[in-house]
Amino acid sequence: MINMNKPDLIAHPIRLRIIQLLTVKKVITTQQLLGSLVDVPQTTLYRHLKKLLDADIIYIVDKKKARGAIEKTYALYDQAAILTQHDLEIAGQEDQIRYFRTFTTMLLSNIEQYLQSDSIDFIRDNVHFRQVALHLSNDELIDFADAFQKLLIPLLNNPPSADRQLHMLTTILLPSQN
Repeated sequence: MINMNKPDLIAHPIRLRIIQLLTVKKVITTQQLLGSLVDVPQTTLYRHLKKLLDADIIYIVDKKKARGAIEKTYALYDQAAILTQHDLEIAGQEDQIRYFRTFTTMLLSNIEQYLQSDSIDFIRDNVHFRQVALHLSNDELIDFADAFQKLLIPLLNNPPSADRQLHMLTTILLPSQN
């Protein structure tokens, strides 16, 4: 395992994109990664894959000979890319800001990709973004988070199919300073 803290390792924009692809596709080859990350040079991609491998965030599922080279297929270790309470507790304020900035940059990139597509239809595609104010006690907040998690967990295991379109759900829950 490499000697870099997990939040810093994950928060790098290229590694975060690799993790995001693996979260969606479950397994992916190097060539598929290169096809999805067209702005990332091959040597840079290999360097970031090695860091994720060394940190036990991802693992090699399969190796096959392809065009005289070894084609590797990668997968994400279960829960490996999720920051724990401890990860967040030991991060300083500047670290937290950097992690959140990386997260929002990825979010902005996702919406930009959607808006650059040939057929944008917020109604058909059920695109929503909004912010609501909730007045919650600590117990109500915990109950809400538990109920949301119970609703979400079974859906995370839905395999791709002809009648399922991939949707990205993003939540940000923080106390207001107003």
